[in-house]
Amino acid sequence: MLKSKTLLVLGAGASKEANLPIGVELMPAILSSVRIEPRDFAPPRIGEDLQRALHCQEQARSSALSHEIQHYSRAYLKMTEGLKLSISIDNYLDAHQSDYHLQVLGKMGIVMSILKSEKSSQLSIGAQNKCDVLRVSNKWYAELFKIMNEGISRDGVDKFFDSIEIISFNYDRCIEHFFERALQSYYSIDNTETARAMARLKIHHPYGQVGHLPWQNFRTPTPFGSDQAGGSELVRLASQIKTFTERQDDMALVERMQQAVQSAETIVFLGFAFHPQNLELIAPTKPGRAKRVFASAYGMSKPDIRATRDDIQKWLKRENEHLSIEIEDLTCAKLFAEYRRSIPRA
Repeated sequence: MLKSKTLLVLGAGASKEANLPIGVELMPAILSSVRIEPRDFAPPRIGEDLQRALHCQEQARSSALSHEIQHYSRAYLKMTEGLKLSISIDNYLDAHQSDYHLQVLGKMGIVMSILKSEKSSQLSIGAQNKCDVLRVSNKWYAELFKIMNEGISRDGVDKFFDSIEIISFNYDRCIEHFFERALQSYYSIDNTETARAMARLKIHHPYGQVGHLPWQNFRTPTPFGSDQAGGSELVRLASQIKTFTERQDDMALVERMQQAVQSAETIVFLGFAFHPQNLELIAPTKPGRAKRVFASAYGMSKPDIRATRDDIQKWLKRENEHLSIEIEDLTCAKLFAEYRRSIPRA
């Protein structure tokens, strides 16, 4: 059981442990998903799913794809060059706010790539509509679940998420999907009870997500790893992807995230790259209450770990105070193994 108010901040490295791509792997996947091949004396060659989606996109704004296809083709060529020099697709799209065609292609590519990655992940749904959570039994998902279920009985499952809040900078729904399936497996509860418990999970996606899972939205659900997102559905899902600048305009969400950071007693960063604009987006307006901060920093150099420790102290507006900050060159799973007793403490 988590004995203090705990905030998880998730970056791409957290989903990597379920076999989803990190930024440098995601960008080529996006380009492959929205590939447009220019041809001499003929319209560009374009995939059927993308073509249907772009047709719906242009139809919605009273235009025609035949009038816009060259603009999309040029946008694709820009992306093939520009993404080579970008730290992430988020940064690249934010740098091209005014390019309508590039924004549309980039966001559709994100949706198509992430849904495909969910489907091939270790959390994918197999035969009989089941997800084998044992496939991630040695990953951080299971380690966190073990900490959280300690002392929580089946009758008290509605209180399972009372001490945790999550900010996920990922577009995927891995953590929500895992929690849903893990609750069902561990407590032997039905879909209705699971949905009721899951509804109490506070999770924020600053840059949006590739649709809502069935327990989140019964009217227009997007199942985990869905391969049915084409045409107008792809347009709808792409509209939920937000850039840094667009998200800044959503003050209600920004304030909820800032409050989550400010009120947390324990903060755990998992697979997070500590990009300045992401920290800025969720920075508290008043000094944070955190007593302890833990962070996985797999592959990060010792000098960068020291710099990141200073950045966190400033980010929490606690520069002149003693604050326990543990940043380790470990995977997310190994961070939980190392601090199995420390993270849940009051």
